[in-house]
Amino acid sequence: MPVERGGAADVVYVLCLMQAAFLLLGGLGEVVLMGGNPAYLILPMAKMVLLFVFAAKVVSGRRWALVALIVVQGITLVGFWLQFGAGFLPWVDFTVNLVGLITNVAMPASVVYLCATVLVSQPSAEAQILYGLPVPQDPYAPAPLVTTATAPQLAVPYVVASSTGTREAAQ
Repeated sequence: MPVERGGAADVVYVLCLMQAAFLLLGGLGEVVLMGGNPAYLILPMAKMVLLFVFAAKVVSGRRWALVALIVVQGITLVGFWLQFGAGFLPWVDFTVNLVGLITNVAMPASVVYLCATVLVSQPSAEAQILYGLPVPQDPYAPAPLVTTATAPQLAVPYVVASSTGTREAAQ
């Protein structure tokens, strides 16, 4: 089901793109600080790809992408609070700053809220069937084949012009 342009789905899309940009920046900075080891880019790149795919599907109205984004952002929120709790241990250092709060708390929380808003406002497939709305069809499903044997026969006679210039009724 298509979502409205300029609505909450577009805001989710932009927030996901911003998070992906922050992930790339943070991952590249970590690679530089760790001596150029590209292994530190694996997880940020994987999360970036997930964010790109889910954000694109949210804009096109896919309900599963909304749920998947809620899960990914929930994992981000839980991860922040686990790091925050581990920071109280004397041998673990975790500094809370404004950038960390924005990228790991504020943006994921707002994406979860907006995804839940869009999810509630879109009717499910069961509701569409129940209330008589058309069920979305797969645009890539093969069309049924029409042969001459199964072509519908016209019930109304039609007129055919003959080579002599007269008109004849045909069946």
